[in-house]
Amino acid sequence: MRYCFIIITLSILTLHGREAPAIIPRPVEMVQLEGYFSINQSTQIIYTPDCKQEADYLQKILAADTNPNLVSLSSTPVQSNFISLEINKALHMPEEGYLLIVTESNIHLQAATAHGIFNGIQTLRQLADSSGPLIPAVRITDYPRFPYRGMHLDVARHFFNADFIKKYIDLMAELKMNHFHWHLTDEQGWRLEIKKYPNLTQTGGFRKETLIGHSLDFPERYDGIPYGGFYTQQEIRDIVRYAKERHITIIPEIEMPGHSRAALAAYPDLGCTGGPYDVNTRWRRKPDVFCAGREFTFEFLENVLDEVMALFPGLYIHIGGDECLKERWQECEFCQNRIRTENLKDEHELQSYFITRIEKYLNSKGRHIIGWDEILEGGLAPNATVMSWRGFTGGITAAKSGHNVIMAPVEYTYFNTYQAQPEYEFLAFQGYLPLNKVYRYDPVPENLPSEYHHYIIGSQGNIWTEYIKNTDQLEYMLNPRLAAMAEVLWTPREMKNWQSFQNRLGSYLNHLDNKEIKYSSGSFKIDITTARDTIENRYYFLLNSEQPDPVIRFTTDGTVPTTSSQLYTSPVFLKNTTQVTAAHFQKGKIYRGVFQKTINLHVGMSATLKVFNFTDSTYNQSEDNVLIDGLYGEKKFDNDNWQIFENSDFSVHMDFATPTEISDMTINFAEYSMVWASFPEFVTVSISDDGENFHEIQKIMSDTIAPVDHIKTFSVTVNSQKIKALKIFAKNRVYKQPALSSLLVDEIFVK
Repeated sequence: MRYCFIIITLSILTLHGREAPAIIPRPVEMVQLEGYFSINQSTQIIYTPDCKQEADYLQKILAADTNPNLVSLSSTPVQSNFISLEINKALHMPEEGYLLIVTESNIHLQAATAHGIFNGIQTLRQLADSSGPLIPAVRITDYPRFPYRGMHLDVARHFFNADFIKKYIDLMAELKMNHFHWHLTDEQGWRLEIKKYPNLTQTGGFRKETLIGHSLDFPERYDGIPYGGFYTQQEIRDIVRYAKERHITIIPEIEMPGHSRAALAAYPDLGCTGGPYDVNTRWRRKPDVFCAGREFTFEFLENVLDEVMALFPGLYIHIGGDECLKERWQECEFCQNRIRTENLKDEHELQSYFITRIEKYLNSKGRHIIGWDEILEGGLAPNATVMSWRGFTGGITAAKSGHNVIMAPVEYTYFNTYQAQPEYEFLAFQGYLPLNKVYRYDPVPENLPSEYHHYIIGSQGNIWTEYIKNTDQLEYMLNPRLAAMAEVLWTPREMKNWQSFQNRLGSYLNHLDNKEIKYSSGSFKIDITTARDTIENRYYFLLNSEQPDPVIRFTTDGTVPTTSSQLYTSPVFLKNTTQVTAAHFQKGKIYRGVFQKTINLHVGMSATLKVFNFTDSTYNQSEDNVLIDGLYGEKKFDNDNWQIFENSDFSVHMDFATPTEISDMTINFAEYSMVWASFPEFVTVSISDDGENFHEIQKIMSDTIAPVDHIKTFSVTVNSQKIKALKIFAKNRVYKQPALSSLLVDEIFVK
């Protein structure tokens, strides 16, 4: 077999890290062998001609920031001290899999495809990162769990230039991700040059100003500064080429029929009313959408998609399809005529008609559509792939109908949410998604029958940029959650291990530090939680961190910890209400902030709590006793002390081991417009002296919805009765849109 050679000098490897291999995502099989392979000034890269591109890539990452003249080509075969890259089509390996063998003499990397070689190179790079020029001898057999492993980026709300998009692609490639979902159009901006319709970028690519603060702040404030930008078609071609070299397929998203106001501002005839329209300056939808009744709309979209397909050669085009308001269609004579002539039932079926018509056009060009799970409404287009973001339900429905599904549930994959307490974080959208919750995510729902599992082709992380204004902030929101998502999608489910991931993460963070890439300090957050010793009926607090082997010091008198404060080594028992203050220490100094909570002891903490209508969301981390843990939720609602009950009433049953004397109790609810949570219509409390027969003792009405976000305490007097059990029920308010109805609940304090 004919090989070519590249010589590498010793000076090009200046990587530092742990001695033991620390690879993310974790390989399917890794066996450590004896010895090390030492890269020196005569080491050569040997490659078969069909993976020269990958050999060039390997040479570049090993020789980064050095004089390129130090690397030269050679045609002289050698017996040892080489790194060989070989595409072996007879190798029985999945398409993206690889076999990597490192010995003291050489390194062999084999795969059935160039993509597999590229993935093996990423593992080799991480071995060098974690171990330096002395690469440990190993045998690795590796391949991905899912064929679709993606990251999304919204550039419509805030624009990021072509150089940063390449950097984003590199971050994905290093973790073996293979699809970049590029959200290019929305109501706040159209970012893709379309030659036939220049106003899309000249007008639709710019807004007159941008909202300051959160979209729910009152009064609204704006910066008065015009904002915009777009990618030329030449830039797009260059980025597509760059991604292809890294074996990443770009999936462009052109939003339709909703989220289209930037396009309407450029071409008002596309809307039902004819305008005038402007490009949105705030982060909320307006009712104006593409008119489904005018043929001009479809002619326009087909022309746009022709140019999109010419730029993006991948199989998929994402057409959005989400959050399409139907008001204008209800009022539009053209849309109503379309409903009649096509024998459609309503506006939901009109949306299905719209999506199906676009799909047929793209299918005729050899392409397939992806849409958010709202494309299920009114009937799913025949060949569509569903991207399920509103939880798992849409994906389950699509899979059972025989459609491919990309899971993207907001509660596990939206990286525009907080990673730690909001007071320590950038302004973000809503919700709480720490690193450990990303890691425990599984794209295949437990309640999906096994015969449909193959329809779940993968998942992706999602970043919406309403509140992400610059690249530093974007990197911070992305990392290290990207690493956790990469392992979720690559590593076999049974091999995932949180402690192992924690131990390997340090090497990856060192790699980011070396490249001056920002990442969240959320993994340094200290969780202050409580538990009960059921034998002695005593309570204690625990201090937990996502960091492996953290050095945590704490106080219980309200003071800030110092190097002389107590070192946390084991759970600490409580005697009464206590204020706990804790911090990480490195090199004798507090590292990444101080964390504080007050633990309020009460008799309710000893109860067994059964929660009904539990919702798995970015708020509810687990179905545990967070409602009776002695920790009050604060007005920074985006943390793990609150639990949310979406589209359902709140109902809990508290059972005491023995009859317990109760004098009164309180329960907190929050009015929080960001998650459409308001106070309940009413709260009822019932008690029982035998745990089976209950009688209501109080009903509290709540007749107003608060004008601003705040907390309301509902108090109940029990009159010092001994009870065995307690029931609390809160009635959720009924909105015009029940899907936007929530109860946000915290501590049930029983005295």
